[in-house]
Amino acid sequence: MKTIRKGIAVLEQLSKSAGAMGVTELATALDMDKAIVHRILKTLAEGKLVRQDASTKRYSLGIGFVQMGGRFLDQLGLPELAHPHLLQLWERCNETVHLCVRSDLQTVLLRVYESRQGVRVAASVGEQAHLHATSTGKVFLAYGAADLVERAISAGLPQCQPNTINSAARLRKEVLLVRQQGHATDIEESDQNYSAVAVPVMGAEGECVAAVAVAMPVGRMPSMPNAALLADLKATAQAISLDSRKALRA
Repeated sequence: MKTIRKGIAVLEQLSKSAGAMGVTELATALDMDKAIVHRILKTLAEGKLVRQDASTKRYSLGIGFVQMGGRFLDQLGLPELAHPHLLQLWERCNETVHLCVRSDLQTVLLRVYESRQGVRVAASVGEQAHLHATSTGKVFLAYGAADLVERAISAGLPQCQPNTINSAARLRKEVLLVRQQGHATDIEESDQNYSAVAVPVMGAEGECVAAVAVAMPVGRMPSMPNAALLADLKATAQAISLDSRKALRA
């Protein structure tokens, strides 16, 4: 039991840190023996609950938390909780509506409500895309962990389309803009003739647990997203967030 408590303490310390931490730094912060901290980190790394940077040898939370978080959201019933709100948004905007979650450096489509219009964008549940190239991905970058943007940059910024952001400076500037305005856009950055606007769904602890997007052909997306659509999107995300918090308290 003592080992488990120490493991939890290590994870909590990493979760509170603004960046990755070294073994000595963690041991000092937790007033714990360095050898014990090292063994705990090695065990947690085997379960992908922490990751070690190959160059700096420092540790941060790993993809295992994302995977468990996704399963937790499924168990919590996020798609079902979100369904009535997403359906209402879909009926009002008459465009394709997406509910997405993050898996490490990818955004994953969890639910799709395809537009009834003859010319529309199509997608399939489970599709993944790079964070830097999508509206939902940029939402996760803007509202995610402090080191997420730098991790995405370090992993490379593939040029999916001519409009894709492919420089670190541009991505940092774009993420700052998303934080300031509360929404992100994708104008032919991930795919041809595809555009979207997305907003975050915030969890009880202020974390971004999902993103909601409205997607449409480029010809129907103005250079500045419609104010009424943005207001509807944000209200939908807030309603989903409120329902998920109620479910947690139940």
